[in-house]
Amino acid sequence: MRLAKDLVVFLLAVGCVVVVANLAVSTVISGTAGPEEKKWAMSILSAATGGLVGYLVRK
Repeated sequence: MRLAKDLVVFLLAVGCVVVVANLAVSTVISGTAGPEEKKWAMSILSAATGGLVGYLVRK
């Protein structure tokens, strides 16, 4: 039961990260987004990329 709960929490977290990253990418490539929105989106993408690289390289 605990494994199932951990899996559900993990999948929810991954889903939330994917949604936020998708929003950030769509904001960056949007022609109508202002400079402040693009700056916010780039910082979100930088943080996500840094976290992913840190997770993959930690040894």
